Amino acid sequence: MDQILKIASFLPLMNSSPKLLKIPKILTDGKTTTEVLSKFQALTKLKALLLGDTQRFSGARNPPCTTHEDVTRRTDFRQEKTRGVKELAITSDECLSLEDLLRRVVIAGAGYIAVEFAGIYNGMGSKVDLIYRKPTPLTGFDEEMRAVVASNLKGRGINCHLNTNIRKIEKVEGGIKIPTDKGNNNRQPIKPDYEFIASAVFCQPPLSVVGLTEQQAVAQAKNDILVFTSSSNNTISGWQEKTAMKLIVDSATDKVLGVCMVGPDAAEIMQGVAIALKCGDTKAQFDATVGIHPTAAEELVTMCTLTRHIMPSGEVQKS
Repeated sequence: MDQILKIASFLPLMNSSPKLLKIPKILTDGKTTTEVLSKFQALTKLKALLLGDTQRFSGARNPPCTTHEDVTRRTDFRQEKTRGVKELAITSDECLSLEDLLRRVVIAGAGYIAVEFAGIYNGMGSKVDLIYRKPTPLTGFDEEMRAVVASNLKGRGINCHLNTNIRKIEKVEGGIKIPTDKGNNNRQPIKPDYEFIASAVFCQPPLSVVGLTEQQAVAQAKNDILVFTSSSNNTISGWQEKTAMKLIVDSATDKVLGVCMVGPDAAEIMQGVAIALKCGDTKAQFDATVGIHPTAAEELVTMCTLTRHIMPSGEVQKS
């Protein structure tokens, strides 16, 4: 118990000094530098061992007592569990026994020990990334208090990666790479795809198109082309304006080859439609989509009446 009290006495000092790790006077009286450092490391390691598994009891008021046998058993289990990445990572047992200050630290988890060490390393000047699976750290505590802790961690400059899992740890030239199931860890740079680029003329109301025009589709067609159109008068504004829309479809594949629109918010609507065309959506998929009513855009998913059928020869069959 005396050792545990001594550990508790120097923990506040460790967190209060941003650049210097202070050793309390209780450990230095009558000791040589070597003895002090040796005892300090022993105590910090004991602290890590004693608390290394208590996050299991985060919901309990009085966590069960940890015996030396329990510590040894859990340490053996942890060593067995981490043997495959022994040279690439350490456990909390070794965190305060390192000879050199780490410039960057990645900590897996957000229980008691993880959050404590994130603060310790951050306070000593290391860049810290805290990766955890939950939306907030410290599972089992009051949710509002957990949110406050998360905010404070970020406020101190700790990078918190919530809802994130580490996929693997691998050695690379110049360091260690830790891909996760979030972000661009393993993605190749995406090259721009210049097919189906939406464009717009900001007249009043605007004109916007994406994909092939009717004329381009007929010129390039190997199959029959189906054209669906819709038009309406804008009577509310008081202007004599028309809203017009067109879908150009490949009859053999049912793929939508092009979409055109003149009307309010045409450019905004076409930007979304461009994604659908890039994904290869068909007319049937357009028809199966439920529109937002009342909007102009819903016309794009309710145009079921064929306006004309154009054969590769250019011959038009009106419906």
